[in-house]
Amino acid sequence: MSSLQLISTEAAKPSQRLGFFKETVSALLGIEPKIISTAPFMASWEFASLGGIGFCRLKASAHQLARAGAKRHCDYMKVVLQIRGSQYFQQSNREVLLAPGQWSIYEMAKGDTVNVSDGTESLVLVIPREKIDSKRYELNQLTVRPFSGRVDRKST
Repeated sequence: MSSLQLISTEAAKPSQRLGFFKETVSALLGIEPKIISTAPFMASWEFASLGGIGFCRLKASAHQLARAGAKRHCDYMKVVLQIRGSQYFQQSNREVLLAPGQWSIYEMAKGDTVNVSDGTESLVLVIPREKIDSKRYELNQLTVRPFSGRVDRKST
């Protein structure tokens, strides 16, 4: 497992935080995000990788993000588990509003937009498509859909 790394906009001047975030996301994921924030922007993320799977804990203030498909991770899927706040995702004519305790899956090769109206915290997995693709289901039919991350303890 790679060592856990932490990146935060906290040390940057408020006027430079969005630029720092864009540059870092671009370097890590090979994407060129367009980010809009009308309020002072803050973000931090902790990340590591294990066996080709990326793990990330992301915290961010209100913002909008639009990106084209990833160049470097085009054969990867992104799984987002919402911990705090909510995130509105759009991809391939589908949309979902994730609330705490919900998760969804996205294709890294396709562009998407994300709208965070309040602060958010989420866990993100970046997984090679072949590790989760199966003949038992059509993976494309599962993308940009909300799933519950909660376990009903009464039925277990």
